[in-house]
Amino acid sequence: SSSNSSNLISDTHTFSTPGNYSVVFTINEPCIGNLGIRRTVIIPELIATSYPVSCPGTADGAISVNVVSLQNPSFNWNVNPTNTTDSIYGLEAGNYQVMVSGDSACSQTLIVTLNFDPDAIPKPALPDKLLICPGEELVLDPGLFNTYLWSTGSTDPLITVNDIGWYSVTVTNQAGCIGADSTLLLQNCFTGVYVPTAFSPNAD
Repeated sequence: SSSNSSNLISDTHTFSTPGNYSVVFTINEPCIGNLGIRRTVIIPELIATSYPVSCPGTADGAISVNVVSLQNPSFNWNVNPTNTTDSIYGLEAGNYQVMVSGDSACSQTLIVTLNFDPDAIPKPALPDKLLICPGEELVLDPGLFNTYLWSTGSTDPLITVNDIGWYSVTVTNQAGCIGADSTLLLQNCFTGVYVPTAFSPNAD
């Protein structure tokens, strides 16, 4: 029921906010008169603190739940193996659900989404393609990262190239996250064509 009272034999009530509520059940019988039963109903407030996953594919995230207005709460997480503590660790990115219950308390369910920071993924910056003439050399610079592994086998931050073809690099940042990029080196030389600006009668 949306109101604070009801005459129905079987009814439900929705509490709008967490807290402690006093509920009175009144029985009116000719033989015993009015009989009131008072109960305290606790709607616990669940406050989750999440610790994001450092990199995609890793399992180092965590979630901790604080329960307000409820002594000795019980926890039941939807993880395998079962966890019944207020915190869970070693998590991948995803959705996690916990049910909290306790004496004189209505069970509360909380869903927490654990993500990773998109900015944690390193993004090496190589152009889509580069042009080179025979005999020339180009330096490939993907940016500043912790480690580098080029398709040539080099682990240097920069490499010098002079052969046409694909070049790729895999990098890691300080957190150990992995990113990659590639570029295509093409041969394309533009030769200059001399066009005279004046002509003499004898064509010299």
